[in-house]
Amino acid sequence: MNRYYISVVGWNGAGVTAPCIIIGREFEAETERAAGEAAEKSADEQFPEYAPFAVVRKVV
Repeated sequence: MNRYYISVVGWNGAGVTAPCIIIGREFEAETERAAGEAAEKSADEQFPEYAPFAVVRKVV
């Protein structure tokens, strides 16, 4: 298992022209992709009004 710190950035539909960070935390996963997918799912569940995409950074 690897540890990744994931910042998920999202857009809302309220006329916001810049993305904002909607979640930032550490995830454990086998791959960077799996960590990003887990973070996006978590953000979707917590903030359904946002369209998230993930910025992934590996924790050393």
